[in-house]
Amino acid sequence: MRDSQSFEYDPQKRARAVTAATLRAAVALYIVYLGWSIIKGVREGGTTMAPWLGWTAGLLFIAAALGFAFYAWKRFLREQEAACLPAGNEEAPEDGADEGEQGHE
Repeated sequence: MRDSQSFEYDPQKRARAVTAATLRAAVALYIVYLGWSIIKGVREGGTTMAPWLGWTAGLLFIAAALGFAFYAWKRFLREQEAACLPAGNEEAPEDGADEGEQGHE
């Protein structure tokens, strides 16, 4: 784990990590919304579903959303860690490029 210093990040990897995390967060919020909608429908009597089944389904949706949100957060932290550039480098090395390659003088 890195300490609380300022780090340089590969902009493309960092942008992908943020985009993926944002989409995962939106999915988690939508699943919470679905679970809450099921519970709300049962509470207001707007469904023919058995109350115990509605509550169970709604709570399962919410629990699944919380689990997915936890996964999304941990994944974002791993992707952010992977986007960290080595100390002293301003740009990430290109794939397959090594220092002994000709043309770089």
